Amino acid sequence: MSHLLVTNDFPPKLGGIQSYLWELWRRLDPGTFTVLTTPYQGAETWDAEQRFRVVRTPQKVLLPTPSLARRIEALAVDQLHLVSPSREEAIVLQRVLPAEPPAKSIVARR
Repeated sequence: MSHLLVTNDFPPKLGGIQSYLWELWRRLDPGTFTVLTTPYQGAETWDAEQRFRVVRTPQKVLLPTPSLARRIEALAVDQLHLVSPSREEAIVLQRVLPAEPPAKSIVARR
């Protein structure tokens, strides 16, 4: 079972959404998921203290762009070994902007 959480809102940034997502995801088996999120002051120290993998992008905000879709695909394939999600696998895009989802699938296929 593998999951990828993609979000702009994750600790150490403070806020309700950030706290909710951390509380929810930290309860999963740390070997089953990765978090893709944005940089924030103190993130290196905070990330090192987590039992799960956190990947930070150089962008301050994750926008639904082709380059982000490629980044998600690369993480899904290389790190989580996902080809297409099954019932036990998921890529969770936590939407914060009123933007349309990508026109093409973000899940790689072989």
